[in-house]
Amino acid sequence: MTLKEEQLDIVLSLAQLDISQEEKTQYLTQLQSILNQMTALDQFDLGQIPPFETGSLTSSELREDKVEPSKDLMLGVNAPHWELHCFRVPKII
Repeated sequence: MTLKEEQLDIVLSLAQLDISQEEKTQYLTQLQSILNQMTALDQFDLGQIPPFETGSLTSSELREDKVEPSKDLMLGVNAPHWELHCFRVPKII
C-alpha cells in the first residue's frame, strides 16, 4: 500500500495539525516504512494458529482474596474535620 500526500493531509486535518512541508515529507516517509512492515507481515500463514482470549499463551496465577483490616494512614491527624473515619466537608448545595 502506498500512502499519498493527499491522504496524509486528510489525517492532519482530522487531527487539526498544521505542519510544515518538510515535516510532511519526513512523516510520509516514516509512515510508508511502517505500512511496508505491516504489509510484510501479510506473508505469514496464521491459519494453523488457534485464537486465544487472553493475549498470552501462559496462564496467570491468581492469588486468593483476603479481607484485611485497613491500615491507619493517620488521615485524621491532617484533616480539618474528621468524623467516623471520614473527612467531614461543608454542604455545597
